[in-house]
Amino acid sequence: MNTKFLVLLLGVSFLAYSCGNDKDARIRKISPPVANVDMGTDVFTIDPAKDTLLTIESGSTIFIPANSLVGADNKPIKGKAEVSYEEYMNQAEVILSGIPMQYDSAGETHNFESAGMFTIDAETPSGEKLKIADNKAVTVSQVSPWADLTSGYNFYQFDTVAGKWRYLTTQAAEPVAGGERANEDAV
Repeated sequence: MNTKFLVLLLGVSFLAYSCGNDKDARIRKISPPVANVDMGTDVFTIDPAKDTLLTIESGSTIFIPANSLVGADNKPIKGKAEVSYEEYMNQAEVILSGIPMQYDSAGETHNFESAGMFTIDAETPSGEKLKIADNKAVTVSQVSPWADLTSGYNFYQFDTVAGKWRYLTTQAAEPVAGGERANEDAV
């Protein structure tokens, strides 16, 4: 039986990889098999000087604290910001995303089994890539149809420049509203 759990990722670092001099680095290691497939990206325009809670149709949420998004100069931006969020919750979405699903552990290659993945990016309306300020955290609460039938999930982050997954932590699912299951992770 599938139940839902909630994945909380604090300090989501996909934003950090969006910032840098190499504008093509972010997408260098991700190669979708079919070009221009709309995966249902949600785009929000926010005022980064204010606390913001974004709600996705799936039930997932994103909390962006005031002044947590910064530019290349590490200073909070003034004006508006655009936040893009995309979820991958089943095998078809994962395949169409082009995100590599193999990882290395102690020199041995493994294939992921995912309970859900997402990408999140932020930029100014003029296209300047933003990142999360030091000592700040963005919280993504992702709802998933997959139950935690083990002692927890391993959490990873994909480094789009190096083209490698980095292990972050292991966390067990926790109850959420309505008796569903949740998972919490600090990035």
